[in-house]
Amino acid sequence: MHGWKMAMHSTSDSHRAAIDASSAQVADDEILTKLRQVLAGMGDGGRISASVYDTAQVLRFAQLPGDASAAYAWLLDKQRHDGGWGESDDPMHRLAPTIAAMLALHECACDVRYGAALNAGSVFLAQQDLSRLSVLPDDMPIGAELILPRLCAEAQEAGLDLRMTLPATLVATGAIRRDKLREMSATQAGSPALHCWEAWGDRPAAEMLGDDGSLGLSPSATAAWLNTARNSCFSRDSLRCATHYLHRATSGTGETAYGVVPCIWPLDLFESAYILHALAMGGLLQHPALAKPVSRAAAMLRNGITEQGAGFSTGLSSDGDTTAVAMAVLALIGTPLEHDPLRRFARGHLFMTYPDERNSSLSTVIHAVHALRLRGEPARASESYLWQRRHVDGLWREDKWHASWLYATSHAVAALSEGDIFSQRDLTLTGILMRQDACGGWGAAAPTFEETAYAVLVLVRLAGMQPSSWVLQESISRAFRWMREIDQSLARPPARALWIGKQLYCPIRVVRVIELTGLWVANRWLRQSDEIASGARPTHASQETS
Repeated sequence: MHGWKMAMHSTSDSHRAAIDASSAQVADDEILTKLRQVLAGMGDGGRISASVYDTAQVLRFAQLPGDASAAYAWLLDKQRHDGGWGESDDPMHRLAPTIAAMLALHECACDVRYGAALNAGSVFLAQQDLSRLSVLPDDMPIGAELILPRLCAEAQEAGLDLRMTLPATLVATGAIRRDKLREMSATQAGSPALHCWEAWGDRPAAEMLGDDGSLGLSPSATAAWLNTARNSCFSRDSLRCATHYLHRATSGTGETAYGVVPCIWPLDLFESAYILHALAMGGLLQHPALAKPVSRAAAMLRNGITEQGAGFSTGLSSDGDTTAVAMAVLALIGTPLEHDPLRRFARGHLFMTYPDERNSSLSTVIHAVHALRLRGEPARASESYLWQRRHVDGLWREDKWHASWLYATSHAVAALSEGDIFSQRDLTLTGILMRQDACGGWGAAAPTFEETAYAVLVLVRLAGMQPSSWVLQESISRAFRWMREIDQSLARPPARALWIGKQLYCPIRVVRVIELTGLWVANRWLRQSDEIASGARPTHASQETS
């Protein structure tokens, strides 16, 4: 019998005393007010963390008007104590930001501190184990097979000693893809291939620029285009448009240093879809206190999705993942799409994020299954695939778009049919409970608010109302206290970057809504457990993912 079941009926006084139920009570209005404040900011293109990689590339290539000293200072400040750049503990997510930052500092060379920073960066790179990259893992950074060889070649030309060698498999795969991209006509504005143009392109064309002035919503690709376009016969309007895009992209991070940019911007459709999805996972999509901002976000999403689907924003081609999430939340709101753009991303029983991508994404298939189930369309083969992807410990991991197994697991549990997931829940419950940190939180590495919220959402969906489950009650109570303490902290640190792009990033508003939704769900579940235990009629607050 699984450990959590064995403890279901443990009602000893010492165990009960370990659960401070009173600490789990917090006014719902407080959480709802914070949610409304987050939702009120939507419509400005989206809020996202700053990118070391993209900022370094913009500093190298864009020649933005104005003083760039603050951006260089920001870049230097982001170097970690081990000499590298990037937040992850996985070296493959730190290579691109580290090499790009070193190139930017080397090419500027206007501060005596840069030399020490470059030496530390070289030492960091020499110490990294790059063996994972040789198998091209699903959770590899976007375009790593293109970006890393290009950066290494540029570093060699610049005389930088990187003290590292990329795996031959990665380099060979990148060369094949680069040749293919150069042969095909990937010049149309909005093409996903343009998002990594800085790593494969050398012939700029005016038609590559979107209406917003970007190449594939990418600051680094746009900066590289500007650098090559200045030496070609392009109109001043085109150059001005691209420069203006980079200027506006700096506003997406909330950073004060001019020239600091995100990895992608704008992301308004993505932000709307994922915020509504997070609210749905917590049963908040239909909450009357959020009716106005939810209605506004839904209208934004409905206006942005076409028969081809939805992408991060209108400046980038639609993708299967954002399309699936958008279709799911619109169905949950009660305004399902009349057309089905998702089918164009189907490849057998899988669903692709973009055409011609190297590998499918676990979370894209998860979201497609969810959207199709809500539309009443069969997807049994895809559901079977998801069950096959569950590991022996009951968890889903190795996703293409998020670095944490808690993200993939929580979204899989929300997407699969209630009957199927409940019949298979014990293994997943045990897997989650066994991985709770002593502090009360969860994390693939150190615990984070975001990942703890995912864990709470899984526990509540799988456990239902189990007033005698003291293991569950203690686990959720500990999680609530830890999340509550972080939420109330005056010196609350920024959310950790866990979403996979060219480097890891954080969609700030999306993650904040996930955090608050997890806090809300934990609070409500604990309150209802107390009410059931005392014989009172509980206040119902179901999740809306079914």
